[in-house]
Amino acid sequence: AADGTMIGHLVTDNGAPGTMLRGLTLNGSARLVLVLLEGPAREMIRRHGLKGDAARVLAEGLVTTAILGAHIKGTERLFVQVQADAPKFSFLGEVTGDGGVRARVVPDVLTLTGPIEGVLQAVKWDGPRELYRGLSPIEEGSFEGALSSYFTRSQQTTGLVRLGVSLNDDGTIRQAAGLLIERMGGDE
Repeated sequence: AADGTMIGHLVTDNGAPGTMLRGLTLNGSARLVLVLLEGPAREMIRRHGLKGDAARVLAEGLVTTAILGAHIKGTERLFVQVQADAPKFSFLGEVTGDGGVRARVVPDVLTLTGPIEGVLQAVKWDGPRELYRGLSPIEEGSFEGALSSYFTRSQQTTGLVRLGVSLNDDGTIRQAAGLLIERMGGDE
């Protein structure tokens, strides 16, 4: 259980709901972020007509974007871009300070036959000003590895990252969730 929590809602522009739980745990020594995004992922996949691996990539990218943007506020926005060389695809995601989320993957037909190779870039904006830009290689061939690498390399923090995205037999999203437990300092 978290010591202090804040629950927020993430929504697409048509109101498809998702949930974010943020808080401190372990007596304030770790930050916790949990996102549940089945609703927004289903809506974006439906809108873009995605199936199979393209749907999975969009959902994993959306969860990654929400975790990275867990602490933006006000008029801030966070853009996440993944440029993959193997297989060749591009993911773009955005989360806003008021809980809006959106995402896109190109091409809309994609086959994952091995690990993902490429880079993840995150850019935080506040109005017309760029506040931050971070870049990290995709490690371990997955969005989960890219997110873990991003926190270690760009944020210089350590923690545990888990993404859980699964599809039903008909290709629809069953689960689109993510968890970050990040050490805030002090003892290991």
